[in-house]
Amino acid sequence: MNTPIHRHTNTELFNKIYEAARKAGELARLIEIEDYHLAETFHVSKLTDYNFDVLYMLNYGSSEGAYIDAHIAGFFDESKERKRLKLGTIKTLETDLNAMKIMGEACGILTHFAREYINANLNDFSPENELRRRDG
Repeated sequence: MNTPIHRHTNTELFNKIYEAARKAGELARLIEIEDYHLAETFHVSKLTDYNFDVLYMLNYGSSEGAYIDAHIAGFFDESKERKRLKLGTIKTLETDLNAMKIMGEACGILTHFAREYINANLNDFSPENELRRRDG
């Protein structure tokens, strides 16, 4: 294989997407109300296939505030099984309509930046057999 690749983990992917959107200035409203954002550290897995969707879901917290849970769902490793894996969480302590609008908007922004990041780094997420075919 001639093309150097970097296999991202779900933790890395969450951080890369968040940072890309933040650097672009698209998360300013979210950052104003954000309590924290935290990438998954418990179930960490290397992503070796790009056949997955990145999902950002907004929910009310069980005790206080609202949160966005980020996951990937689809085929993202050698198992060739459709699975779901957590990327991370973004939390605010606020629960009013304005906060929910901001958090919902952030879901769309982050979904957009996820697709941009993955497409810009497609080799890093491509299956080994596909990379070998490309490199001939």
